[in-house]
Amino acid sequence: GPSGSGKSTLANIIAGIYLPTRGRVNYLDKNNNKYDSKIYQPNIGYVTQNVHMFRGKIRDFLSQDKKLDDDKIISVLKSVDVYDFIQSIGGINAKIDESGRSFSGGQVRRLGIARVLLAESNIIIFDEPTSGLDDRNKKSLFETLNIISNDYIVIIISHEKIQLNRSIEIKLKD
Repeated sequence: GPSGSGKSTLANIIAGIYLPTRGRVNYLDKNNNKYDSKIYQPNIGYVTQNVHMFRGKIRDFLSQDKKLDDDKIISVLKSVDVYDFIQSIGGINAKIDESGRSFSGGQVRRLGIARVLLAESNIIIFDEPTSGLDDRNKKSLFETLNIISNDYIVIIISHEKIQLNRSIEIKLKD
């Protein structure tokens, strides 16, 4: 959808970051049971278009202060195709420079995806996931998103058309 049409606002409402000014948000399960978002909140991971990294170890960024097994972290890093890079800089205990400046946009995005997967989210929202990526990194990211969409509900907010293996498209009007 076009800029200003409400894509990010809708994602923020679905994620529970914003409350709707009118109406209500209900979540439905596979049996069509309705859950009011004012009472129930699914575990939603949100990968913003500008993933913010902080100074510290890669492990700390990914774990968000939770005790995670190294094998689990490594498995997720492999699943989002960033493990080899992390190994090349010293592994999961390598230090992150200020705001992750030494990482490319694609690497930061993949680490953001890994972080949400390690949080065991049920739904993952991606806001402009291809923003600032070259064609090669976009293609690689699409492959990763297709794999992720097999196990998670994936919501992608984008200006460009992104077709996953299993997807529906919702267009917002101005």
